[in-house]
Amino acid sequence: MEVPSQADMVQPIEERVAAKLKRSLLDISQQPTQPRTHLLVQASKTVGRHNFHRRLIRRTARNQSRVIRKSEVWLLLALFSIAAGGCGTGTGISSGPVPQQSQPAGVSPTPAASVAGSNEAKAASQLPRGGRAIFPEFRVVAFYGEAGVPNMGILGQGTPERQGALLAKRAALFTPFGRPVMPAFELIATVAQASPGASGCYCGRMDDETVRRYLDMARRLHGLLILDIQPGRSRFLPEAKRYQRFLEQPDVELAMDSEWRMGAQEVPGATIGHVNAAEINAVSEYLAGIVKRKQLPQKFLVVHQFAGYMVEDKRTVAKRAGLAITFHIDGFGGRALKVKTYRQLSDRDGHFFNGIKLFFDQDINMFSAREVMGLRPPPDLITYQ
Repeated sequence: MEVPSQADMVQPIEERVAAKLKRSLLDISQQPTQPRTHLLVQASKTVGRHNFHRRLIRRTARNQSRVIRKSEVWLLLALFSIAAGGCGTGTGISSGPVPQQSQPAGVSPTPAASVAGSNEAKAASQLPRGGRAIFPEFRVVAFYGEAGVPNMGILGQGTPERQGALLAKRAALFTPFGRPVMPAFELIATVAQASPGASGCYCGRMDDETVRRYLDMARRLHGLLILDIQPGRSRFLPEAKRYQRFLEQPDVELAMDSEWRMGAQEVPGATIGHVNAAEINAVSEYLAGIVKRKQLPQKFLVVHQFAGYMVEDKRTVAKRAGLAITFHIDGFGGRALKVKTYRQLSDRDGHFFNGIKLFFDQDINMFSAREVMGLRPPPDLITYQ
């Protein structure tokens, strides 16, 4: 079966979106001041859905290719891994990331022990850089992505070792701003898909060995691993429980990606997902239980959103002992829109912590570290995609 190229699949949607966006902007110019806000929101949603569909199309094409030539892909990956010899790839970031160095500051010369059979992690009572509280003691700087998938974020644009070196350099940019900085990998562990798959959940799950590779590298950085959940038609709690052996470690955190949480009749790509406070509370209760039972340092639970409707009944989200619940503002685009969205969705009452995501490709004139720290309130978590 011939699989259409990603470009062939993306182009028709791009043309329709461009036409719709042009009509939206024309409507804005012809309206008086008061109604323009609603129209601008619609235009913004058009752009957001355009990016949303591009990601799903690429993901679907990638999954089709995997089904058709699964054995060939695994063979090629094995040969590439042997040929690369752990040296990484030449893939970079179009906007010019900080230069790679062979051994970043703060990286241990040898990998830490893996989860299986490790007594070190079990006995640890402190965070990788000391203490038992992440927020507000530290500021966390993370790279986001899916392993081996460059268009899903910077984390997948090279080996864990290569991206770890880049992360160490990027995180160092935030050291002048008061708090000590903790680097982190945000790895997509459960990824939403446009097809139901064998389980019918419209999602795929990361194998344990891949998770261990990223955890080992995070430990060499004296940093954290954040497991990101895109549940599709599944739910956050059962997906989180699949990774319990990792969540029981003192340096593994959890993220709920509400954009990809679908209803029973919804398909990733046809709609933007959402989550309610009850589901967040169920996950936070489970995670806080692990912290208490294992006597772990504080963990943080990240909830991703870029619009208010993506988190229902937000005011009823419960605080939990041992958890730093963090609402992460994910919108991309121009500076004014990003600042406006951050102001609207960030917590200003001190109940929860705040995060912001920066996009190397989609952001227009991406904020510098100093400009990020000029936001009010200053974010506790800064993620790059």
